[in-house]
Amino acid sequence: MVLSDQHSFDASSLHSDGICETNNLSRIAQEGINYTNAYCNSPLCVPSRMSFLTGKLPSNTLIFDNDSALGSDIPTLAHALGARGYKTILVGRMHFKGIDQNHGFDERLVGDITSQYWGMKRPELSIYADSLKMSGCQKIMGKGYSPVHEYDNMVYEEALKQLSKEHDQPIFMIVGFYGPHFPYIGVEDLYEKYLNKKSLDVDYSKAYEEYEYLVQETSTEKRKKIASAYYSMCEDLDNKVGKIYDTYKNYLSEKDGLFIYTSDHGDQLGKRGLFGKITFYQDSIKIPLIIKEMNIDKSSVREDPVSLIDLSRTIVDYANSHLPNMDGENILSNKKSKPVKIEQMHMTDNIYFGQCVISNNYKLTKLKDSYKLIDLANDSNEEIDIKNNEIEIFKQLQENMIDDRNIIDYENKHLKEIEILKAWGNAKKPEQTSMVAFSEEALQIERTLEIDKE
Repeated sequence: MVLSDQHSFDASSLHSDGICETNNLSRIAQEGINYTNAYCNSPLCVPSRMSFLTGKLPSNTLIFDNDSALGSDIPTLAHALGARGYKTILVGRMHFKGIDQNHGFDERLVGDITSQYWGMKRPELSIYADSLKMSGCQKIMGKGYSPVHEYDNMVYEEALKQLSKEHDQPIFMIVGFYGPHFPYIGVEDLYEKYLNKKSLDVDYSKAYEEYEYLVQETSTEKRKKIASAYYSMCEDLDNKVGKIYDTYKNYLSEKDGLFIYTSDHGDQLGKRGLFGKITFYQDSIKIPLIIKEMNIDKSSVREDPVSLIDLSRTIVDYANSHLPNMDGENILSNKKSKPVKIEQMHMTDNIYFGQCVISNNYKLTKLKDSYKLIDLANDSNEEIDIKNNEIEIFKQLQENMIDDRNIIDYENKHLKEIEILKAWGNAKKPEQTSMVAFSEEALQIERTLEIDKE
């Protein structure tokens, strides 16, 4: 399984109108199952990833922010497949917080790019450190060689290494890339290709009032550079995925196996003044998902909405293993029977819990006490609320939402506990055993080419 970070479905050739060229993903999709309406279950790294690993919605993991840690007594896919006799390998990123950096994986290779502990930064990243965050994502943009490129190259080489040697057990391997996550620094030989390929002068209505705290001032010129960098990272990632896929084919020979490509959430690239994730707009929540059964010569396109917790259930069932209390459904051969549910905690002055339910072409969102029903087939910009015209659909989707009062109370208390963890990390500065080291070339921004700095 290849799991990237922040890859929107639209930023691929899998999307009929996409300008981003991901020819390898298209090739793999033509050999397997292309899920054209796949979603994360939370548009934020840690809640999304821990939801996937456990097969549970965030409201059941109680992980709503990037500073929350999964308990070591919570079983994951790695525990489930390990108990079944698989050798479980994590190559690269998973964004675990705290001392447990394995959570059931037998081997943790390469390490991660972001801080392991609370209240700690990576000072060696200098200006790059701020640009890894949504709030600072516009601070640098352009083309060059960044720590993200170097990190993903290390992950890529290790993945190929693992697939070039014999393993004495069946393997479950996740290859975790950090790209195409910001900083928006494109791959040099691809950046120019996208810079003037398509105008970004698209008129969007303002973001929903509940998202105003996320809106950033930007410009058309910035967005062009940002999109060019992002698309070039996506195409570079696609090249790596293609090579891993072909190497995996050779590794399996005649044996059975699954190949999976997906991402943890998307990126909005400045539309409506929004960058990165956290919202329920399609660019933030809709992701690529391809599943290929390696020894079955059959391809298909699946349009029913599915999510990452459905992928979790599919993996567990395929391996004839077991993970209790899973929220998803097996989607390898079955059409999904229930709507997709997406949840996101919003960290404003008064935090609130957002919910989103998607069924067929309809999306119902609840932000604070405001409901919006969108017809995705006829309103791609998500501007027209039709709940008063489609009352029955509104009621049906609303029934899938939960009472969030206890969840908000929990998170308010938990955030106070995290403040202590941040103070501890800042004071003690524990050794970050999961962190990768970078070369001087990757850290010296002055050595990169055509980078705009604010």
